[in-house]
Amino acid sequence: MNNFYWYLPSEVFFGSEAINNLKTKASAFGKKALLVTGKRFARESGLKDRVESLLTEAKIDVVTFSEAREDPDTETVAEGAKSCRQERCDFIIGAGGGSALDTAKGIAILTTNPGGAGDYFGTDKVFCAPLPIIAIPTTAGSGSEVTRYAVIIDPKAKTKKTISSGGIIPRLALIQPSLTLSLSNFLTASTGLDALSHAVEGALTKKITPLTLAIAKEAVQIITKTLPIAVDTPDNLECREKMSLAAMMAGMVINQTGTIIGHGMGYPLTINYRVQHGTAGSLVLPAIFGFLLKKGYREQIREVTGWDEPVSTWRDFCRRVGLPISLKEVGVKENELPQLAKEALSACQRSMENLGIILTEPDFHEIYRVSF
Repeated sequence: MNNFYWYLPSEVFFGSEAINNLKTKASAFGKKALLVTGKRFARESGLKDRVESLLTEAKIDVVTFSEAREDPDTETVAEGAKSCRQERCDFIIGAGGGSALDTAKGIAILTTNPGGAGDYFGTDKVFCAPLPIIAIPTTAGSGSEVTRYAVIIDPKAKTKKTISSGGIIPRLALIQPSLTLSLSNFLTASTGLDALSHAVEGALTKKITPLTLAIAKEAVQIITKTLPIAVDTPDNLECREKMSLAAMMAGMVINQTGTIIGHGMGYPLTINYRVQHGTAGSLVLPAIFGFLLKKGYREQIREVTGWDEPVSTWRDFCRRVGLPISLKEVGVKENELPQLAKEALSACQRSMENLGIILTEPDFHEIYRVSF
């Protein structure tokens, strides 16, 4: 067995009253918090009021930054950091989906470090400790509540880029599955496929270990059994609990391993066609499986998924939960595939290293063509 290193500093509370732990735990991080949310959900669902009430009971001042948007960009992060510095906040609370949590992570970095988010794209480029982060996820997908990643849009490069730093792993993760009950069927399915992608892609990297493989396999089993039921019966709390657990587990996997090219190939689909993040990655994974089968990855794919025919099984599963299975369905035109391939080549540099295979632009074009 190969030696390996495991790092996951998050303290996790999971369950029906998880966010109540703010009352006893938040004071360890300071006397004033910046609450980062999206524009609507936290306010309309009552989550914002609940968090503020718990902090007030703990005698902690709170300022809210409610400008987190789906697929956050460098400008939004800079705006939040400016507010955080002006208000002299001691720590950050991210409450929302993966985008809100990523925004919180970016703000935590820029509050204590000079420059903009673009200065920290890449791995371990953050040199001053970011502010501590508490994460309250409201979707079961990104696993950002336990990861070292913040995915931010670089408007100049017109692509998503990743900041990877141990300093932005949330210190405290409060996972309350009931917060996901109001998700639409589409977002339930798409975020669930994001978690499934994390588990599978993480298991196909060079960094896989016996521990991460075991967690990935269990996450795959939970998601494939549970997600269709969660989509069919949106008020099924037991399914929501299982999906929240699996998303966190898949996050634990990629926190150690990273992902392969599925995520990077999905970025141009999100930027250019506004395809939701989880759906974007799932659209290209069957063709990626086909590519990897030719490279001798059949046993690795079977080990984590249990599938003999991963290409058709993935597509059938997407159809089962109501997601598209072709690029054509989301508005991509065939003559646009070469440009997507060019953008993917740029977006997948780090993930190709994780995979251990260097693809060319024609390789990416072929994967997109099959996905089309």
